[in-house]
Amino acid sequence: MEWFCHYLLVLLLTVNGFLIDEKFQLKNRLGRTLVLGGGIYDDNNTEIYGTIVRLAGGVNHAKLGIVLAASGDFNATCTFYVNVFLDMYHAHSVYCIPINVNTTSANSDPHVIERIKQQTAGSSYNALQFGTYDGSVVSDRDYQLYDKEGGVGLLDGFIIDAHFSDRGREGRLIRLLSDTRHLHHGTDWGFGIDEDTALVITNVGTENEKAEVIGYKGVFFADVSQSNITAKYNSYSIGNVMVHYLTHGDSLFLKNKTIIFSSTKSLMSGFERNSRARTSKDIFNSNITISHSNEPLPVHYPEFVKVANSLFDSKLDNVSYGDTYEHNPTFRVFMSRSGAGAKGYTERGQEFQTNDITSYKNLQVNITSLG
Repeated sequence: MEWFCHYLLVLLLTVNGFLIDEKFQLKNRLGRTLVLGGGIYDDNNTEIYGTIVRLAGGVNHAKLGIVLAASGDFNATCTFYVNVFLDMYHAHSVYCIPINVNTTSANSDPHVIERIKQQTAGSSYNALQFGTYDGSVVSDRDYQLYDKEGGVGLLDGFIIDAHFSDRGREGRLIRLLSDTRHLHHGTDWGFGIDEDTALVITNVGTENEKAEVIGYKGVFFADVSQSNITAKYNSYSIGNVMVHYLTHGDSLFLKNKTIIFSSTKSLMSGFERNSRARTSKDIFNSNITISHSNEPLPVHYPEFVKVANSLFDSKLDNVSYGDTYEHNPTFRVFMSRSGAGAKGYTERGQEFQTNDITSYKNLQVNITSLG
């Protein structure tokens, strides 16, 4: 399948893709390795940087290609990563692949890279209110834009977003999937990678494609294959979106969508710590300041993450909701863990509720405008 997200998605979204040179693949791997990052890495994030160097052949051998898809200052960003990988993590070489907001024509250069797919601009609220638009027709970056001709295609079958939970992008990814899944390059699945988090994908292009989460936060997966939609001007509703959120050590087989939770986590059912689930008056809050300097976990969570996690950690509630801060219309995000296969897993922190590493699968999400 070709990708429908092309230069506008690359142009407007910062996804740092680290391409691992094939000749340094570990033995018995069937395909290449791809590391997709959510952005804003401290230079001391040793797990992400160290994993990339290790997968690429190790210290003094790793040859890296980096896609800085939407860097406003390509040269400065490239210099930062080159210095980090060469000076601190001792890679052999680093090549910044020239696909960015200033060189979108490189997307079609076969010598640069084949094709990728990413996502675009617009807040969750704007996307839910106004929908998504073909970027060849509409150029207003306040709206969610896509390119129906596709992207660069490093990974087949998914729309990719970054800076994800940190900027409240759950609504816009769901809307983009639902608006474009019928197109030639459309897909039912998308994922968003949080900041200081990465998704390591091995055996890319084979039936054994496997993605594993590393880093401080998580990766959000949305499936709209069974969703139903009602859309008209200034009003939008979508039901039966299945959502999964994976954190450190969790993995997903991309072809058959099998989720495997880390062995460090335990099933939450029967061991919930709270009586009731949270609700929210600003469900796509993107102004969360998260401290993560060399810590294993963020101290504070964005609103969508907090409400969803609290639902699986609730003794009494199987449903919860959050409203958008914006109104006219207000959108309400309903969450339910009542469906088949809905499960939450956690690795409890040492301090009560402050450092839990929580994941879940098969959370049912419905979004509707309240007027």
